[in-house]
Amino acid sequence: MNTESGKISFERGISLNLISVIMNAAAMTISKFALTGINPLITTLIICITSTILSYTYMKFKRHTLSLIEFKKLIPIAIINAAATILLYASIAILDPVIVGMIGRFYVVFTTLLSVVILKEKLSRAEGILIALAIFGTFLFVQTGNQVASIHYIGVAMGLAYTFLFALANLFVKKSVHNTSSVTILFYNNLFASFASVILLFAQSTPLSSADTPHGKTILLAILTAAITFGGLVLFFNSFRFLSFKLSNLIRSMSPIFVAAISWPFFPIKLGLANSSGGIIVLTSIIFLSILEKKKVKAP
Repeated sequence: MNTESGKISFERGISLNLISVIMNAAAMTISKFALTGINPLITTLIICITSTILSYTYMKFKRHTLSLIEFKKLIPIAIINAAATILLYASIAILDPVIVGMIGRFYVVFTTLLSVVILKEKLSRAEGILIALAIFGTFLFVQTGNQVASIHYIGVAMGLAYTFLFALANLFVKKSVHNTSSVTILFYNNLFASFASVILLFAQSTPLSSADTPHGKTILLAILTAAITFGGLVLFFNSFRFLSFKLSNLIRSMSPIFVAAISWPFFPIKLGLANSSGGIIVLTSIIFLSILEKKKVKAP
């Protein structure tokens, strides 16, 4: 009976995570349209404010209450996520969703390494080799030659920074999710990101112009991005209850495949031999890392 119950819980966790991945891929593509031709901080602010409202409404519906103790405990997570959110949309504004999605594959490297450093989990030799291959493949994939300006690499750096910070934040979520509602975490994450966006808008050296005024289409796309992202993250956090930290994030690291499938018709990119080879190397290494993690889950 316990075995059957465990199997159902495991399958439920997988389902929640996969649906979350698909929603995340759709939201990333939609956000690219919302970020086109406008200061990315403005779009980020609209997304975060919308997500804050959605989180608070959902909390009221579920009759969750806010407490000062939870607030203090979640401050580090909220700050890290605020920085990650701003970097994410800044990188999407510079790069195509497919590239940002592939950089997101580096997520599994960060989660595995953080699990070793902070959670004191053991790293096998095979995992180390696969992580090295993932790093090598990522650098191959983002190679652009001499025709692309250095701004491309700024976007890549932002994508890697966002990926690391999101992995770090989720590690802290994993340690506190059993005692704290996931929607409460989302509420504080987006609240802090909203404040951070406002501060950065006022702090930037270049003043805002009339071109930065959001139009109805931009606002609608930003709200849609927030709604889909919010739903996906709720499912993702809930999957932590049924899956291990590394397995949850290993599944989520497959999201670039769905991002490519959804966004490629709108934002196609040209891939050379090095780019294609790098993508294959990263995909292969992630698959084998997933297999290794699955064996750990099944081990008695």
